[in-house]
Amino acid sequence: MTSDPLTDLYRTHNGPPPRPALKAVLLEGSSPHEVRRIRAGWTLASRLAADQRLGISRRRTACAASPKSDPWLTRLVADLALHRTTAEF
Repeated sequence: MTSDPLTDLYRTHNGPPPRPALKAVLLEGSSPHEVRRIRAGWTLASRLAADQRLGISRRRTACAASPKSDPWLTRLVADLALHRTTAEF
């Protein structure tokens, strides 16, 4: 039984594998179209993260009295974490 390179990469590291190694495994053997699609997704995620950071700063300014209890700010922070995770990969 053969395992895929991604599974092997995760087996050889105690924690998360290094990002350059993970990118190499994911993009290796992909068609040029697939590589462009993946990179476009990373670019989109980094743009969305930048928009979330701007939204958070504007929302914090708008609700300076009690930003910790603002549900919209909480949602923006959660969305930022998601987009950062996708963009950093």
